[in-house]
Amino acid sequence: WDGAYYINYFLNKDWQSVFPPGYPILIAIMRSFIEDEVLASQYVSVIFGSFLTIPLYGLARQFLKPWFALTATIICVFNPLMIRYGAISMSEVLFIFLLVLSFYLYFKRQHVLFGLIMSLAYLTRPEALVFFGLLLLYDLVIKRNVRFVLISASGFLILAAPSIGYLRVETGVWTLSPKTENIRMWEKDWRLNVAQERLKQEKISTTKVIEESFKQYPDRFTRHTSNLLEFAGIPLVLGGVYGILKQKNPLIFAFPMFFFLPFFGISPFQRFILPYIPFLSIFFIDPQNPPSRNFRYPKIDI
Repeated sequence: WDGAYYINYFLNKDWQSVFPPGYPILIAIMRSFIEDEVLASQYVSVIFGSFLTIPLYGLARQFLKPWFALTATIICVFNPLMIRYGAISMSEVLFIFLLVLSFYLYFKRQHVLFGLIMSLAYLTRPEALVFFGLLLLYDLVIKRNVRFVLISASGFLILAAPSIGYLRVETGVWTLSPKTENIRMWEKDWRLNVAQERLKQEKISTTKVIEESFKQYPDRFTRHTSNLLEFAGIPLVLGGVYGILKQKNPLIFAFPMFFFLPFFGISPFQRFILPYIPFLSIFFIDPQNPPSRNFRYPKIDI
């Protein structure tokens, strides 16, 4: 039902809830050409789902020869779940497009554009901060490239800072995302979750919520992993993991969010595994050292 919030985001403030403005802005723009709100939102997904092939192929070419890069691109874009979410009123495909483009710009060392596009990803899905933070941390600690980090962060703040300021005015506290409320108590039975939301209970302490997150982590991780195996495919996951362990290049920073996700008290929806399919597709082809004409990065010792 998130699509209803995105579609009505600028039509009625009550529908904004905890959702970021990135996808709704594009829906509003598309409505200048398409009157029907639902159709306009679907067109946004279709367009960015179609254009995903461009940055994905470009990213794959940093590690693979042309035909192998094309194969990795095809594996991703013809995944049935990717196709499904590329035609509905959800922000997943837009986020994946921006995330893949950000990684491509990162490897091309386009610091300003990298920061700007990652900020658009953040305005679409706040978890982009995890990907952005890890890449900057790698450059800062391992590469000691302070200049790249500072310029990228400055590019990021150009668009992210106004949004953070707006959240400060609206919520009364400094926060990067109101979605932090998803770190909460969570039951396997959705009916119990709904019942808890309806009841006016005393506020549960942060310590209790964190304890519950660790307690529920194994079960949640198992559910997310099951979705990944089912909808990405067992061969892709196993081949991708093999490629990750063998190559150990900075592209691995696309995956830590998968391990953070089970801490959040949200249902293990199928769509949460979508951002990892493009990167698994590249590792599945077993990327070798980049061609000499491309940017080279040393392997990471794990």
